[in-house]
Amino acid sequence: LPDTDSAVDDKPDPALSVPLTQRILSTPQPGNLRTTGTISNRLNSEAQYLAQVDSEDPVPARKEGWLLKQGALFKRWSRRWYTLHKGVMVVYSDNSATKPLEHIIMHDVRSAALVENAAPNSKLCQFTISTIDRDRKLAAENEQVAKEWVSALNKYVENNALQTKIEQKRRARKY
Repeated sequence: LPDTDSAVDDKPDPALSVPLTQRILSTPQPGNLRTTGTISNRLNSEAQYLAQVDSEDPVPARKEGWLLKQGALFKRWSRRWYTLHKGVMVVYSDNSATKPLEHIIMHDVRSAALVENAAPNSKLCQFTISTIDRDRKLAAENEQVAKEWVSALNKYVENNALQTKIEQKRRARKY
């Protein structure tokens, strides 16, 4: 005969059987910590939270400028406009373009480092960005600009506070 005091209730939580959109939009019940409101109100509160997190974030607010990117297949250097903002590095064909060519999420970046003795005759200062899927080789016009980019990237790697706080908030909200 099993001990009834130590028996575990195998019934699933009824709140988890409700679709996610219904859980988010549902009105609060007693004991429920969700706030009422429309989706736009909730998005506004999310934007306010992200603005608050962004102000507490120790990484640079915005870094942008021209860099040279080495192609993965043909190893040819292409001049691109890079923007680093709120945990995403976006690559454009020029500084007035509105459609990005690619993006790198800083959460995926493992390291950034200057390349020593890359090309002795070159005036460019090279550095690499190592992500989960590949290594990207970039170059700046001078060593100072390259160091600024590497420093900004490494701050994201070391202090990824924005991503950590968003993850914690999502876990707390259970979505």
